[in-house]
Amino acid sequence: MAEPTDLLNQFRKCVQEIEEMIGRLQDLARLVRSGEIPKEAAEPLKDEYMRGLLSHAERFFTLEDGLEAERARIRLELERNRRDAERFGGVASNERIRTLEARIGQIEDAFKSVNLQVELMTVKYYLMFLSSAMKRGEMTKEEFDKQRDVYRHFLDSVAERWAYQKNELSKGISALEPQVENITADLKELWVRYTVGEIPQSEYNSARTRLEEKLKNIEGSIEKYRRYIDAVDARVFECYLLYTQPNPEVSFDFESITPPEELPKITELEGKVKVGDELLTPQELYDRTLYYYSLIWGMGSASTKSNLEKDIRKLMEKGMTREQALVYLNESVRGKG
Repeated sequence: MAEPTDLLNQFRKCVQEIEEMIGRLQDLARLVRSGEIPKEAAEPLKDEYMRGLLSHAERFFTLEDGLEAERARIRLELERNRRDAERFGGVASNERIRTLEARIGQIEDAFKSVNLQVELMTVKYYLMFLSSAMKRGEMTKEEFDKQRDVYRHFLDSVAERWAYQKNELSKGISALEPQVENITADLKELWVRYTVGEIPQSEYNSARTRLEEKLKNIEGSIEKYRRYIDAVDARVFECYLLYTQPNPEVSFDFESITPPEELPKITELEGKVKVGDELLTPQELYDRTLYYYSLIWGMGSASTKSNLEKDIRKLMEKGMTREQALVYLNESVRGKG
């Protein structure tokens, strides 16, 4: 397996190549829509770009799995070093802790740098191309089903990251809504003061203009957030629909969704989960369980996260929450590797 630094560099390069390939597909689609290139003439070029994207996407999936397994391994090593530092102290232990924290930060920054829309467009292109290849007889049903499982694994990962970001966006909307109510109340109060003669018309007009402008800006931000959430939700739904009903001829939107100017930073879910005598964040619990699975299925193996997600879904179908399922699996597989 490649060294962590090599994995990071390969991951960043792969993301750049995917973005460039999607850019080419978007440019080609615009040329076809504008009539500059006939649709029939564009098909061979589109097929070439799709094949290139497919190759990059498969590499992306592998590299992402490798980085997630590496992050989980580093988290466990970090915990051990923190416990040793508490028991024995020492400059070397503290230096090692800082090094491990920096490596986790590099991996998380690499994940956060990936454009959510690029990921969604990649998974959609990916399954469309697979469906088209099977229809043309270039792929057997068994090969298609195997690749479709890879698609589902990656799509679940994208949907999970979107859930975190959507949660932060919703918090942003919730924080803005009281401001709308306060400004609306201020406008009503201002009107009353003017009608009873407490303030002159010039002062009323000036104050009203300022408040209405502020209200307009805040309501505009809320509307942008909501439109963005609805648009990305629709994209995620389309990707899952394409998984259940593969169709190479599905209508496809090549245009990007414009996010609000200041998207809230993606953060870990709040709250802690009790695992034995420890309290872990949901992300720490997931990383730890993923690491234990990697000892069984292979570090960086595509089947590692896929098997973990399948086991989580089975337990959730029996009534467990996702956190309860992870705690159960964490305790079940610990030490089996």
